Amino acid sequence: MNCWSVLELDRNADERSIKRQYAKLLKVNRPDEDPDAFQRLRDAYEQALDQARNRYEADEDEYEEVDASPEPLMHLQLVETVQVSEPTVVSTPPPVEQSWYEVAHRTTAQNLHSQHQLARDLGADAQFQQHLVQRCLIDTDDNLQLLKAAVAQLQWLTPWQKVTLSAHQEKRLTQALLDETLPRLQALLESQQERQFLDELKALEQQPWLEKLEHREHLQRWTMTLLINTRDWTPALFERICQLFDWDQKHYTPTDPPSLWQRLVERCERYGFAKRLEELLAENSHHGDAAKLLLEPPPLDTQLRMARNSDPAVWEGCEQLSEDLTYRYPEALEQYPDADLKSWRKLYDQVHFNAYLRAYLFGFVFILIAGIVPTSRAGKFDLFYTIFTAFSLPVVILLVFYVFMSFWKPVSASFASVDEYLSERLLPRWLSWPGHQALLLRHGIPIGVASAAFSNSGSIAVATYLIMLVAWIALSPYRISRFQSHCAEKTGGWQHVKRYCSENIGKGVMIILGLMFAFVLAVLIFGPGHPR
Repeated sequence: MNCWSVLELDRNADERSIKRQYAKLLKVNRPDEDPDAFQRLRDAYEQALDQARNRYEADEDEYEEVDASPEPLMHLQLVETVQVSEPTVVSTPPPVEQSWYEVAHRTTAQNLHSQHQLARDLGADAQFQQHLVQRCLIDTDDNLQLLKAAVAQLQWLTPWQKVTLSAHQEKRLTQALLDETLPRLQALLESQQERQFLDELKALEQQPWLEKLEHREHLQRWTMTLLINTRDWTPALFERICQLFDWDQKHYTPTDPPSLWQRLVERCERYGFAKRLEELLAENSHHGDAAKLLLEPPPLDTQLRMARNSDPAVWEGCEQLSEDLTYRYPEALEQYPDADLKSWRKLYDQVHFNAYLRAYLFGFVFILIAGIVPTSRAGKFDLFYTIFTAFSLPVVILLVFYVFMSFWKPVSASFASVDEYLSERLLPRWLSWPGHQALLLRHGIPIGVASAAFSNSGSIAVATYLIMLVAWIALSPYRISRFQSHCAEKTGGWQHVKRYCSENIGKGVMIILGLMFAFVLAVLIFGPGHPR
């Protein structure tokens, strides 16, 4: 069977008739239904076109030979006139030219090559691709595989594409292709496979459809959004991505909205800060102690022991860390439910006190009371002598105490570990107040020596010594600090007292004036010299 029989045409059919008949037979012999029949039809179509073109060239040569003799010139001109008038005949377009939408609708990723070849053969490549891209734009999810095949075979989204796309359409198709890789990249990030993620991102960045500047900027924005919406990645990965896209972390260089870039930088800083907190909690350093006091505060006795042995670097670290957690990274506290950013200030006050000043004031008050009460009962009260003794005697006692402690401290430090071990096991809990400040040997030996000295001074001296000892234990700096904190929680503290006084100063003045008036009136009525 020759080509003319397959096409059902006469041997003298011209090229236009061949194409029209080929388009008509294509509706019967579709490549997806009967590939063999389609291939026979296509071979016959190509052979018929070759014969028709060869016949046309032979006719042209024959016309040139006839043109050499002048006699049949009029006949040649008539023939040419007939040939010129033939294209003016209006013919109905072939049905396939009016149904490229249906062809594009039947196209899949598997038969795209054959369908595209068919459109090229019929000179309808642009029309076919335009219908195809409209189909992909209508539903990018269902036609994702077709879109990927068109990008690979038809060079869509590249500078060499033949289809006409607006900026919005290119952006939509690019977004669909990027979203197709999103689950895989996000899974790599969540599983902390950062090396594989970076390799995938580099391979994606090298795709031909991302060579345009607009598409590369789209990829960068898409990558930023992916990083913002994913938690588990490190600043090291962010630095490598910055190198990949030529981003500058100090100076804004991407063409994205500054807010997106700023959010990404802040997200990276927050992540780095959270990792730094985890490292600090595992460190045995000044900043590590500061992190433990603020984020995971131990029991009170441990806090006091840490605070007592801390140097200024620890308190500076507490101050800096407290400011960062309060003003810059408050969301980091969500990982530490027991964090307390204020207690360290009270802790600082509890361990940083002037023991000598407190001892002096305590001795002054005690000596003043001890001197006033007996002399007042005996009727020999000397105010000047009592005040002088109250001011001077504590200084002498503190001087003796300082000399003794300068000798006793290095001696007691030599058995400090044994002393701590015995104190924790032998001393009662009420005596070993928070921080295990009371030590069996360091404090017990001086107390025993002083008790032996006072034992021969009479019952009054012994009672006085015991009262001083009990008062010193009860009013120790740590217990006073806790008592002050408890009172501050109940009353609002000294700030509340000052605020109350400032708000009620008028009432206070009126009360004082009233009391003064009552006192003056009482003096006038009941004072000496008033007639009764």
